[in-house]
Amino acid sequence: MKEYKIFDENGNYAVILPEKGATVISFCSNGTEMFYKDMDNINSPERPRCGIPFLFPVFGRTPEDSIYPMEIHGFGHTSQWTVLEEKENALLVELKANDETRKVYPFEFCVQLVFSIENGRLNIRQIYENTGSVDMPYAFGFHPYFAVKPTEVSVKVDAELEIDMKTGKPVPYDGHPVRIEFPEGAPESGGFFMQAKNEALLVVNNKELHMEFDENFNRLVLWTVKGKEFLCVEPINSSPNGLVTGDCYRLAPGEKKEAVVSFYII
Repeated sequence: MKEYKIFDENGNYAVILPEKGATVISFCSNGTEMFYKDMDNINSPERPRCGIPFLFPVFGRTPEDSIYPMEIHGFGHTSQWTVLEEKENALLVELKANDETRKVYPFEFCVQLVFSIENGRLNIRQIYENTGSVDMPYAFGFHPYFAVKPTEVSVKVDAELEIDMKTGKPVPYDGHPVRIEFPEGAPESGGFFMQAKNEALLVVNNKELHMEFDENFNRLVLWTVKGKEFLCVEPINSSPNGLVTGDCYRLAPGEKKEAVVSFYII
């Protein structure tokens, strides 16, 4: 599996695997590795569960009897992407509809990801295009695994609402920094924020890990597993199974949409 490494003028770098879902498996900024790496997972046929997996065309799970019977988070993160252009500080990859994608998602599409790095900042620009003749429902997001000890990090989120984990209902979010706790016997922990804006900030060991996103992402999911040294902070734009419920984006035939996320450390 070929690794593609991009650099900026200061030696900061990122490593991308087009053959494994165009997943960023490493980003080193100002001498610090930002993301959790699991080489056993990377070298296995399993979906990527480290770095920055890309989610498309659905977030979460779809029911087995769904009209779009995909695995969790769609097929963007498990597909082989084509490299279109490689530069020292940038990489352009592409995924188009094919016989396998049409089995679970009967739409014609082209998605391009442009990875670039400059002044210690990793940018991922996305270009979504409906190349078919009918409207195309779709959702997208990222699943970054930040390399932190979950219970030692504080997360600052700019959002209007959060999901009450006891009732499952949205409630006003007062902006308090989020601390990860594991209820007794719970193997996982996290949170869900709606009407999110602009940025999520992780503060750990006197470092600030920044993730910025544009208006195309309006929700954030926090997730981790007890005993693991990662915290996922996921910018998304739909609810789980949004393709079926209608809580997703739509592209008209020939229409394109662009979006951007960025990562850096201070």
